[in-house]
Amino acid sequence: AVAAQIPSLAASQSMILLLAVVAPFAMFRELARRMAFAHFNWMEAFVIDVGIAALQVGGLIALELAGVLSASSALLAVGVATACGGGVWLYLNRRQFAFDRGRLRQDIRDHWTFGRWLCAERVTAISHSNSVPWLVTLFSGLAAAGGLAACHSIVSAANPLLMGLSNTLLPRASRSLARGGIDGLWRELAHTAIFLAVGAALFAVALALMGGTALQIAFGTEFIAFWPTLNVLSATLFIGILSAAPDYGLRAMTRPAVNFAASLVGLCITMVLMFAW
Repeated sequence: AVAAQIPSLAASQSMILLLAVVAPFAMFRELARRMAFAHFNWMEAFVIDVGIAALQVGGLIALELAGVLSASSALLAVGVATACGGGVWLYLNRRQFAFDRGRLRQDIRDHWTFGRWLCAERVTAISHSNSVPWLVTLFSGLAAAGGLAACHSIVSAANPLLMGLSNTLLPRASRSLARGGIDGLWRELAHTAIFLAVGAALFAVALALMGGTALQIAFGTEFIAFWPTLNVLSATLFIGILSAAPDYGLRAMTRPAVNFAASLVGLCITMVLMFAW
């Protein structure tokens, strides 16, 4: 049995190493997108996404036609496509970059001061979202965890729109703060919060009325019993969207430590309630 596991362990190690190689290029792609959004250049961000996606799909099709498509080769194709797309973007935007050795230490200090809280907040948020299915499995079994996953997939239908809108929140909040001060920032956040709340409320109402049908069509009749869970998740989505505006507002004000504290409190409350239930 141990010998049978050796090839799979070796394959897993090679995949991890390949991920380590590909990850920087994926992060560079995200840098290109973020800079496009920061300059309110939506078309540039769209071209970056479409261009790299086309390269990735083309590479995967070529690998399949050649009969060499595998997990490793697919990941390598994604990395090559991302590197090529990011390289083209860097060449076209090379005049936006300048290396100043005199500012290196100060820039590292500034990025560490701000970025460490963003990193800690993201780790906390990911831990929060990923711990719930494990806890549900532990306390309620695989059937309940499967129902939760099905409901999550239905609620995730709103993610593309919400993620698209969130890409514009921080640039607009920063611009409002720079132009109108705190008052300008609060006006921007209030308008954004109202817009997002209305959209999330309509989505929650739609799931409250037709969530059972959606579960039945997507997963089968037995999943209709998880309709109340779907309603809870849609309400949670609504609350989370309401927090998006102040979240990005605090980032614009360079106060990400508050976001981390809020995420940590939410994680602790979730853990306490799960174990107390």
